[in-house]
Amino acid sequence: MNAAHVHLLLNHLPIIGILVGFIILVSGFVFKSALTRRIGNITLFFAAVFVYPSFNTGEGAEEVVENMPGVSEGLIEKHEELAEQMVNFVTILLPLLLVTFYTDWKQKGFLKYVQWAVLAVSFIVIIYGKLVGTTGGEIRHTEIRTEQVGGGDAPSFINKEAEGEDED
Repeated sequence: MNAAHVHLLLNHLPIIGILVGFIILVSGFVFKSALTRRIGNITLFFAAVFVYPSFNTGEGAEEVVENMPGVSEGLIEKHEELAEQMVNFVTILLPLLLVTFYTDWKQKGFLKYVQWAVLAVSFIVIIYGKLVGTTGGEIRHTEIRTEQVGGGDAPSFINKEAEGEDED
């Protein structure tokens, strides 16, 4: 098992886990269930914690793939920059979740407002998670790239089909 394998194993948990935690938390609001909101918060917390080991294994994964054919340094840099932004928002989310746990435990009146802040920040983290996951996949999966490494907006087979359509 190399560093890229470890990175791939770790990075799916925070992306999917934060989405699942968000859905559970929203369900808790919809169904007015304090228990469901607590489960959502706990799910968000544990999933968010895994952002850090996933991010920290990225450098090792980069060293494994950076010299492989078809791998673009630009794609790696884009992925890394988005991952840094995701880590920044998770660094806001985790303390908010700790405040949520404390205010829930102490039955503070402002729990609802902290929960709304958790929802907002976790939604932003979900957006970054989607972007990080997509750009990470584009590094080795050419079939999902929106832009080709060598330039052009569409894969070469699409450009060839478009050229053939001028026969009308």
